[in-house]
Amino acid sequence: MAGRELIPAETVDEVFKALAVLARTVDHVLQERAVENALGQPVSLSKIQVLRLLHRRGAQTPSGIARFLGVTRPSVSQLIESLEDMGWITRRSGVRDGREFLLELSEEGRERFLAVRRQQRHLLRSALRQAGSRGASAWIRTLREIAQSLAQADRAFDAFCLQCGAHADGTCVLVGGEADCPFLHPSTPRREGRRRLRPRDRA
Repeated sequence: MAGRELIPAETVDEVFKALAVLARTVDHVLQERAVENALGQPVSLSKIQVLRLLHRRGAQTPSGIARFLGVTRPSVSQLIESLEDMGWITRRSGVRDGREFLLELSEEGRERFLAVRRQQRHLLRSALRQAGSRGASAWIRTLREIAQSLAQADRAFDAFCLQCGAHADGTCVLVGGEADCPFLHPSTPRREGRRRLRPRDRA
């Protein structure tokens, strides 16, 4: 069978190298540079992820944010406090459980997130113009195939989330696997240990 053919190690290594370069380029251009250009200062990916989450899904509890980031509840506290000090998020009492509050974007936080998104869109438009008229559809198709193949190759979807909201439009690569999406299955505890935020994530 074609799917069982032995792929040369050299080919596998070249694919890995290309993916590593792509991942680093995306991280540098669409995260580090886009954020710094939009906000005038470096801001950690974790903070931008929280802003994106609150913009897409509205108010969340600290526990919900921790589950989304895949970290422990105590380790996300400092991140939340920092975003509050910056004036980008605000808190209000929970509706069902007065013991846990809800966090939502402030007007400034919304403006900051939208500024980052505009910059990311600008950079992607510039790249797509170089790719030609059919570049966008080809990119989307290829990138989805790569992501889905990698996720299926692992065969272990526990504690894995793209943090992209793809389940909402049916493009989640975990569909068909034992997905442990924190929003599709919010009551299911992750079976792997959650990571702690590193210092660079809190910056």
